[in-house]
Amino acid sequence: MKILHTGDLFDTFPSKIRAHLDILKKIKHPVYFVSGNHDLLFTCKALSHEIEALGFTRLDNRVLTFCRGDDRLQLAGLSDSFSKYFGIKRHEKELLANLNPNVPSILLAHQPKDIRFTKNASIDLQLSGHTHGGQIYPFGYIVRLFQPYLQGLHRDGKTQIFVTTGYGSWGLNFRFRAPSEIVIIRLTKDEHVEH
Repeated sequence: MKILHTGDLFDTFPSKIRAHLDILKKIKHPVYFVSGNHDLLFTCKALSHEIEALGFTRLDNRVLTFCRGDDRLQLAGLSDSFSKYFGIKRHEKELLANLNPNVPSILLAHQPKDIRFTKNASIDLQLSGHTHGGQIYPFGYIVRLFQPYLQGLHRDGKTQIFVTTGYGSWGLNFRFRAPSEIVIIRLTKDEHVEH
């Protein structure tokens, strides 16, 4: 089992987070994540060493390949589009070029709109967040002006995309008609994704 996080681990200043990092040491499985816009804004540089000390692996602009017997799986991460404002260059073309089209692949991309890069590439499944499912009804309609998908599983070109509503909030610390979720996805050798 692996824990995949699509960004926005934190949404506050490092001084408010450091005292609570110890609880994350209790996670028993490997954690792979990409930076979200809130991570970049608040914590990315300031907490990068502490997050890595927890055993979390940042996948911004990276591809890893996992092997189990004869089976292989590629896990890639695309840095958030806001990263350019923080001196982090996105490498969409290079990232996709490093994927083996004969090996199943999962992409972590914080924003669903990054499907525009992956829908005709060799990405089988894109996992995204960012939208919070709209967080407070009816704001989901506004989010849909900027993101192609608000939540759930969709197919776009050759790629399936799952957008999680996440488990937190931003700004106002509540949700209305946009429930929090932690998603469990079970991958099988079949042609579909179970969730």
